[in-house]
Amino acid sequence: MTELSCQGLQKAFGGLVVTDDLALSVESGEIHALIGPNGAGKTTALAQLSGELRPDAGTVWLDGADITDLSLPQRVHAGVARSYQVSSVFRDFTARENVELALQAMDRHSFRFFRPAARNAERVERAGALLELVGLAEVSIVPVHRLSHGQTRQLEIAMAMASDPRVLLLDEPMAGMAPDEALRLAELIQSLAAATAVLLVEHDMDVVFSVADRISVLHQGALIASGDPDDIRADPDVHRLYLRDDAEG
Repeated sequence: MTELSCQGLQKAFGGLVVTDDLALSVESGEIHALIGPNGAGKTTALAQLSGELRPDAGTVWLDGADITDLSLPQRVHAGVARSYQVSSVFRDFTARENVELALQAMDRHSFRFFRPAARNAERVERAGALLELVGLAEVSIVPVHRLSHGQTRQLEIAMAMASDPRVLLLDEPMAGMAPDEALRLAELIQSLAAATAVLLVEHDMDVVFSVADRISVLHQGALIASGDPDDIRADPDVHRLYLRDDAEG
């Protein structure tokens, strides 16, 4: 079983503490949702877990091995992948070309950006399988700028899965989606979690409470509650600080 965990994470920008003694874990076969008000420190926490941002203090482990000093590319190769709030795809390329390039980037020995990735038959086959996995096989040769917002988010997950991750960090994947698109993506995330540890940052509480096995709540960089969805719904501090305000708009 794969586990990504952290203990005692601290991060401050000047006098502003954005991560305050954070302890968190996510295991394979589990969707662990990280929620909290805007500015609670959720994205900063993901950045430290992914290796994009180094903590001021604390430790990050992957399967018991200390990976705190590993960079983002090193963590990707170790099995930790991340998607972002803002889409990062080549919009003039097709869906399949985007995935092929993500696969090519994982090849340490032959990454040449301008060499056509499609010449590698194995890579083409793998790209097709990943697009099938996320439900985009029928639009594989469609330029990304013609895809819907929801399809673009599905494509980003396919690109993240190109590294064959053991842990998938998702930063607000449902942002800006129509309800039907969000439902399809939630079903996709649930299917991926059967074999992958998924840490999900998401503002859509309907999605969070329908897919998460465990929920942790951040407030001003600190963890104030963690438990199963029923525990979180019943927690008076969470309700007072976050869920009531979210429900009221």
